[in-house]
Amino acid sequence: MEKDYTIIGGCGRLGSSIASKLSEANKDVMIIDHDKSSFRKLPMSFGGLTMIASISDLDRLKNAQINKASVFIAVTNDDNANICA
Repeated sequence: MEKDYTIIGGCGRLGSSIASKLSEANKDVMIIDHDKSSFRKLPMSFGGLTMIASISDLDRLKNAQINKASVFIAVTNDDNANICA
């Protein structure tokens, strides 16, 4: 049985917190942010994947295998981007 795969758009306080908790629970998680420095909010123990991209970039979401994700969470600081995603 495949593990749940979660994609999180936005590595701010909320996104990094969710990603960290999922990683600690041994879940497959990818976090996407357009700013590489945002990933420093993740703990050293983070076992998921990161991607530098805009969550409104459909090609990048396809590269992240969004079609295999059981959950997609958009938590950037841009409400319009969250709604579009």
